[in-house]
Amino acid sequence: MIIGSLPFTISTPGNYTLADNLTTAGHGITVNCDDVLIDLAGYTITGPADPATQTYGINAFNHERITIRNGGLRGFMYAVYLSDLIDSVRPNGSLNGGGHVIEQLNIIGAKFRGIRAEGNGNIIRDNIIREIGGCTFYANAYSFGIESFGPGAIIERNRIYEVRGYGI
Repeated sequence: MIIGSLPFTISTPGNYTLADNLTTAGHGITVNCDDVLIDLAGYTITGPADPATQTYGINAFNHERITIRNGGLRGFMYAVYLSDLIDSVRPNGSLNGGGHVIEQLNIIGAKFRGIRAEGNGNIIRDNIIREIGGCTFYANAYSFGIESFGPGAIIERNRIYEVRGYGI
């Protein structure tokens, strides 16, 4: 499936490829299912660069096995946010999802998080993350280049520059 405009919502498992450099004033790509591969094909998704933005470049909430690779994200509050809904209360505090792969991305200018990945066994590798920070949505916000939550994560060969907070 070709992604030719934003915002774009993925509701069916499968492979999705960016058709060109794309810009949005809101969210970029929202994933509402498991088992998705998003290939940016060397292109860049550009979103709001306002320090008060509350937008996501690519996001999924409570889904598994999402792969994002091979391109750029510029702007947004979170460039990539794959959530296991840890903010909700679970009786045993467990994580249900994971198995995500985030690789070969060039992330520039996210205001709060370059990458946040939650769940079991996520892989974050070979990314360049830079100029992260400046969020005014949260008082005294600190930024992360990569934020990972969950057991068995592999985080390797990433390059992180100019983060107003923490690299990893």
